[in-house]
Amino acid sequence: MPTKKRILCISYDEALLTTRKLLLEEAGFFVTSPYGLAEASRICRLDHAFDLIVLGIQFPATISSP
Repeated sequence: MPTKKRILCISYDEALLTTRKLLLEEAGFFVTSPYGLAEASRICRLDHAFDLIVLGIQFPATISSP
C-alpha cells in the first residue's frame, strides 16, 4: 500500500489554513498546517520530510526571522 504524500501548508489566515487542510486530507494527503513562518520553521527543524510545501498568498509586510 503506497504511503500518503506529506504536505506542509503554511498560512497566516486560520480559515484558509483549515479549509486547505480539510480539502487536501480529503484528497488523500497527510497535511501539517502551521500558522505562520515561525511555527513552520520549528516544524521543519524537527521534520523536514515533506513532499510539497504550500504557502499562503498573504503574509505580513514585515516578518521577523525565526
